[in-house]
Amino acid sequence: MRPGRKLKVVVTRRLPREIEARMMELFDTRLNEDDRPLEREAMERAVAEADVLVPTVTDTIDGALLAHAGPDLKLIASFGTGVDHIDLAAAQERGILVTNTPGVLT
Repeated sequence: MRPGRKLKVVVTRRLPREIEARMMELFDTRLNEDDRPLEREAMERAVAEADVLVPTVTDTIDGALLAHAGPDLKLIASFGTGVDHIDLAAAQERGILVTNTPGVLT
């Protein structure tokens, strides 16, 4: 990432409004306004352009998708519990950190 540039965050589904608002303040944030699952091509563009990808558990982040990841993608911050929908080995191979939000449902 270049100095002075905000991180580009791509959010795949709608999140609580207050979270989206805060993200918009802090980052160059791309929201999925219609809250429909992104088509594969749109997911490929998202991982290619993002510094941070914010998927939900309904998104499949597999190795084939991560093959499209750009050099700036360094974090997949999954909104939801678990990471079964993410190919952790492929992410690790590319140096991408994966996080989730444990306890979000309790």
